[in-house]
Amino acid sequence: MAKLLRLLIVFIIQSCLGQCYKIVHEATSKVAGGEIKYYTYQSKSVFVAFVTTTEGDADLFAAPSSLTKTPDADKYLYTSASCGQDVLAILEPGEVSIGVYGHIRHDSTTYKL
Repeated sequence: MAKLLRLLIVFIIQSCLGQCYKIVHEATSKVAGGEIKYYTYQSKSVFVAFVTTTEGDADLFAAPSSLTKTPDADKYLYTSASCGQDVLAILEPGEVSIGVYGHIRHDSTTYKL
């Protein structure tokens, strides 16, 4: 049921893009294939993390910082792994650790978070 709720929230947010969200942080960066670059974000409410890959393939992992400061394929609460844009709806306020993974099929990945 929780997974269905997350999918519904992501669908609603994607339907509103450009109309009902505020960018609070933006980063453009590069990560080597097989590596993870980490970010920490403090939120007072639900928020959405987007990563758009411009070269290569970036995937997202996230977890409350109380669970782990280094989310990856083995330790995460939220994940999005697709080609193109990945989206995570983080449903809990507080400090969240976000990992951007550069897929091993590419030497490097350039992305916008």
